[in-house]
Amino acid sequence: MNAVQRHHLRIAWWMILPCTVGLLCFRLFPILASFLISFSDWNIIGIPKFVGLDNYVEALTSPLGVKVLLNTVQYASVYVPLATILGFSLALLVDTGIRGVVFFRTLYFLPFITATVAVAISWKWMFATRFGILNAFLSWLHLSDPIAWLSNPNVALFSVTVVMVWKDTGFYMVLFLAGLQTIDRTLIEAAKLDGASTWRFFIDFLIPLSKTMIAAMFIF
Repeated sequence: MNAVQRHHLRIAWWMILPCTVGLLCFRLFPILASFLISFSDWNIIGIPKFVGLDNYVEALTSPLGVKVLLNTVQYASVYVPLATILGFSLALLVDTGIRGVVFFRTLYFLPFITATVAVAISWKWMFATRFGILNAFLSWLHLSDPIAWLSNPNVALFSVTVVMVWKDTGFYMVLFLAGLQTIDRTLIEAAKLDGASTWRFFIDFLIPLSKTMIAAMFIF
């Protein structure tokens, strides 16, 4: 490695240092601390008391713990497919090179970078039972009586899931878009020249080449 390369390497390390410090302080350290605290009985004020796996046993055997686990499974069973399909669909749309693609890409990504508090307040207003936009729309179409979107146990979890899908889809769109833009365009042209239909092109070509990004999305 010559002097110029070493200089560029030092610059690169200094540029990623702030992000690395932030990641360590605000992501990795809290995760590690939470994991260690989970093995203790602690009210935040006193001294933690090590209890081993008692917290996990209680969580997995208590009625409330089982309910939380089932709710998580239900949430994931709706959130993951919806976020995957919508994120991939938006990435395909943006990748076509339509006019105003920068505007649409920004528009789709905007919910992800919007403050969670702002999102919660906005959707809480939309979900309001008496004056919410959704109930007003359903009433205008004569489809349903006012629904308690956030207090009815039968629909509350679905309502929260929809909000999170709306908020996070733009992030997954960016992931899929990054994967799509790595595909060699000559392969796409060759598939079209060979007469591949849109469906066969999607199933036999696009999905296999995007499987790495799809796997990454499922992990997220």
